[in-house]
Amino acid sequence: MSNVSKIRTLFNRENPMDFIAAVHARRFEAKHKHKPFIQSLDNDIRRLCPPELIDTEKKYARIRTDVVYSIYAFGASALDYFAYRFYAKTYAERRTFFTEFNRYEFYSYVNDKDAMKIFQDKYVTYRKFSKYYGREVFAFGGASDITKLLDFSQRHDEFFVKPVKSSCGIGVKKYRFSDFSSLDKLTRIMLESGRSVVEEAIVQSDEMASLHAPSVNTLRVNTLVTDDGVKLLYPFMRVGHSNAFIDNAGSGGIIMPIDVNTGVVHLLPGDESLHRYIVHPDTGAQLVGFKVPRFDEAMKLAAELASVVPSVRFVGWDLALTDKGWVMVEGNDRAMFFCQQFGDRIGKRGEHFRLAGIDRTNLS
Repeated sequence: MSNVSKIRTLFNRENPMDFIAAVHARRFEAKHKHKPFIQSLDNDIRRLCPPELIDTEKKYARIRTDVVYSIYAFGASALDYFAYRFYAKTYAERRTFFTEFNRYEFYSYVNDKDAMKIFQDKYVTYRKFSKYYGREVFAFGGASDITKLLDFSQRHDEFFVKPVKSSCGIGVKKYRFSDFSSLDKLTRIMLESGRSVVEEAIVQSDEMASLHAPSVNTLRVNTLVTDDGVKLLYPFMRVGHSNAFIDNAGSGGIIMPIDVNTGVVHLLPGDESLHRYIVHPDTGAQLVGFKVPRFDEAMKLAAELASVVPSVRFVGWDLALTDKGWVMVEGNDRAMFFCQQFGDRIGKRGEHFRLAGIDRTNLS
């Protein structure tokens, strides 16, 4: 059987572009089989794929070709492929998912490019939304801000330092002034950090801390401004584990899908290693069935936040619960869809486009 015939048998032709993407996949594999990208992809497949799907070399080769094909055809990462079980889905079903690379089209339609800049610098975000933060924040840009740091240290012991352009918890550091015998070392650390925001640490409520006390466990509420008002879409919680102080899914946090009507964890939580949990692996706290405290207040706050910059129509709001109520952690103008689709493995692409008033009749 020729290579072309083999490719034709591997992929279903519900769309003429399907065959073209398959050809590109095979060519890419052949050209880059010894390159770091393919080696990294192999590592992801071994880590994420159910063992029974790759227990022979023939099965493994088929899965890898399909993963590469899915990059071309759907913009799907290896994580997308296995988290959504693309290996068991048709071409049409795969098209209904937001993926790592196709999601940017949606942002370009719904979010004003200039207004998005408000969310792409953490201190600019703070200045716009400061009344919702419930904590002290200042910008640290260099030696001229050492006096601000010393003044801040008189009021707060525990604090976070976040690069102004960071996301997914990358580069975030947590410090206590009392851990430094002198401020010389901390000053050097701060000067090496570059432009950052310094934030008073959030003290979360006991209910949220009971899940995993070392991390501030946050609620993500996705909002979409439509002609019919603000829509609240697929909220979820993120909870840290292994004593990590951040809860981001990309840093090992556990994703807990929340029913938008009840505030209850209604689907099996999991992480980006595709492990699933009924109880927290460290604390033993019950995750399935957990009801988010003061959930209605959180949803009301998210809707209010969405109205502040309505030209950025789609935003993922990270909220934390304190004894005084919900506070804003940050807003994400390019909020990822992984956590929205991870729980039920149902694509949300068509629904979002429809709500936004954008014609995508070929999507479910």
